[in-house]
Amino acid sequence: MGISVSFGDYEPERIPEPWEKHPRVNLKWAYYTQSISMTINGESHCVTALTSLKKYSGYGDEKFKGYPNQQDKDVYASALNIYINNIGEVIGGDRVVTTYRTIADAKGIEELDRSFGVKREKEILIDGPELHRLIVEKGRVRFRNGKEHILNSFLNYIKEAMIINRTLDQNYTRIIISEDKSKIEKILARIGIAGGLVGFIPFSETAGVAIVAKEVVSVFCFLLGLEPEINTLDKAFPMYDIYQIGKKSYHQDYLAVQGQDGEFYQKKDGIQEPREEDILKGIEPVIEYKKKIK
Repeated sequence: MGISVSFGDYEPERIPEPWEKHPRVNLKWAYYTQSISMTINGESHCVTALTSLKKYSGYGDEKFKGYPNQQDKDVYASALNIYINNIGEVIGGDRVVTTYRTIADAKGIEELDRSFGVKREKEILIDGPELHRLIVEKGRVRFRNGKEHILNSFLNYIKEAMIINRTLDQNYTRIIISEDKSKIEKILARIGIAGGLVGFIPFSETAGVAIVAKEVVSVFCFLLGLEPEINTLDKAFPMYDIYQIGKKSYHQDYLAVQGQDGEFYQKKDGIQEPREEDILKGIEPVIEYKKKIK
């Protein structure tokens, strides 16, 4: 869960994330894919954009009736974005962290704490070729300020998109929502890489890929720092369909425990649960708040 700082070839130093300071943390996450138009060297290219969206809700350890649903929470929505071109090269990436606070009523319905507001920070990853090598060789990404992030299971889909874009002459997003996956499976088997695609096989799992509902597309764009009507930096992002990879998102609880060095670390509390739920829902009040303060 942590970010680290790398010094040369030495093992990175672990730096705690802000959500790790809470006695308990509820984490929900899902992976998304979309095709975007990105301007590179003055020309427009169709690029695969993969997103690992994680929603951390940090709260206290005091148990009472309705716990933890009726408890106020600090929420950190972390969107890590990786951009892959049509020949399977990682050409860049960034991470946007949106922070806000929720207040829960007696029924467990969460509302935005308007006194806290909404904060958003964006970090840019290192440039393409070096980033590509780091992902392939070490399963990590590095930010321009030197911090590193371990990709874990998100790495499977990044590598998968690299192979698909390079090998099949089609965009990963289009392939993963294809209805005739048996044809794709035969092609991959013929070129000898079918067994290496973790996210694709079995195909029955990706058959459940769902388009992100129009009602929450603005939420997704906001969390990526890509409001549809705004072009950011030197990149233009006309938004196409956005898909969640697989029908299921994931849920994991964490508990802060003190290590021998005196520091607190987040330890898994219970098992990881796959759930068919839209983790973007519940973040809509953040968007409504932003609309009102413009």
